[in-house]
Amino acid sequence: MKALKRLAVLLCTLAVAANAQAKKPVSNVIIPQPVEIQMLAGSCRADAVPVVNIVEDFEYGAEGYVLEITSRGIKITAGTAAGEFYARQSLEQLRYGAKRIPAQRIIDYPRLPWRGVLLDVSRHFRSKEFVKKQLLAMAAFKINRFHFHLVDGAGWRIQLDKYPLLTQISAWRPAEYYYDWLEKENHTYCTRNREGVYGGYYTKDDLREIVAFADSLHITVIPEIEMFGHSTEVMAVYPQLGCRGSEFVIDDKGRVEQGKAVYCLGKEASFEFLQDVIDEVLEIFPSEYIHIGGDEANKRHWKACPDCQRRIADLGLKDEDELQSYGIARMEKYINGKGRKIIGWDEILEGGLAPNAAVMSWRGEEGGRAAAASGHKVVMTPEEWCYIDRCQGNPEVDSVGFHGLLSIEKMYSYDPAPADMPGREYVMGVQANLWTEMVMRDNHCEHMLYPRIFAIAEIGWTPQESRDYLKFEPRAIELSNRLRSAGYSVYDMSARDWPR
Repeated sequence: MKALKRLAVLLCTLAVAANAQAKKPVSNVIIPQPVEIQMLAGSCRADAVPVVNIVEDFEYGAEGYVLEITSRGIKITAGTAAGEFYARQSLEQLRYGAKRIPAQRIIDYPRLPWRGVLLDVSRHFRSKEFVKKQLLAMAAFKINRFHFHLVDGAGWRIQLDKYPLLTQISAWRPAEYYYDWLEKENHTYCTRNREGVYGGYYTKDDLREIVAFADSLHITVIPEIEMFGHSTEVMAVYPQLGCRGSEFVIDDKGRVEQGKAVYCLGKEASFEFLQDVIDEVLEIFPSEYIHIGGDEANKRHWKACPDCQRRIADLGLKDEDELQSYGIARMEKYINGKGRKIIGWDEILEGGLAPNAAVMSWRGEEGGRAAAASGHKVVMTPEEWCYIDRCQGNPEVDSVGFHGLLSIEKMYSYDPAPADMPGREYVMGVQANLWTEMVMRDNHCEHMLYPRIFAIAEIGWTPQESRDYLKFEPRAIELSNRLRSAGYSVYDMSARDWPR
């Protein structure tokens, strides 16, 4: 395993530091900004091999490190392999294009333990190789959580032995562009052999490879399995899991409402199906948390469903909000029984939060603040600051985006755990989310990710009082150039077509 970790460091170096620009790069550039840098007299050869010292009870925590660069050489001190890994990422950024590195002593550790990025591969599928390429870049900037949005109404992307129709049919559709599929194909699915088919899925071996690769980069992969909405792709092949009379949910234009089909919570079959799914998911993903979605469930179907209403009556529940809460708590108990925890979007607060659930706050900060104040773990990801499906520059010249504008400067201004926030000690971290309804191509996907994940990395790592956008911007431009030279499609911050 140690050899694998060192190989991962080498790969990360190749991805981020290769193909140096002809012009001299900006020196002493690190993202995220370390907690403390003490400049010393002298310098050291950039190619010096660091001496590594792993110590028990390290004062700067599991991910912290001390990086000492002197005329005598380079020394890394850390408490774990993760701390050593992050020291090496900082070192590689300092080494880029340099023959000598200024002498300095860096003391560094993260502000928050969860520094995440979500990638939606349901709306538009990405290859295993593409995912691994992004993991390399994320690790270079000390991102340590990869939220893998694997299933949604637009396509099921994970192989399951017990339910093969999910990848035989629900992983494929007759139109590539998501909105063409909605508008022209009436949300229909198809088999892989249909002419013009679009889609794909990951085999269990693919996913194990991704998980192992991420682990070698000290990234935890968090799978998301939607409960109980956003499940059109499930209902299309297993309609018996839907509410009676609403297996096919039709809007006023005669189309299936994408994302509006829900599991029937009055049927035991729904819970048996989801437990079966979770069993297979847990075999692949060793993460502490399993994301269970919980957002945007259309509760009007539960209101009209005799099975759901019977469940409400039998349990003495107040309404459909409490029915959802019952369902989440039931799945939480099952997942907790397997030694794991659940995290869900902030709608899981409605009707009462499951006892041990963590909350991912996306509809603003209110849900996260309420959950933290009541003693629940929280990841802050409000769409106003953290949804990178929006354009990052002038919409007239920038690539197509969704839901308006989010510049890197605005993103950088976000503080997920301000000093006056009740329960701020329960804020685990911060996350950027890339939904891909409008992001078809791989280069567009990277364009939306970079350089904005630099901001999320620094928000999650660097102390709030040490962050300064005017100092961040030149570092971000420099590292954008380096990432671009390593073969990534990166938005050009220096073009300054974005609003301040």
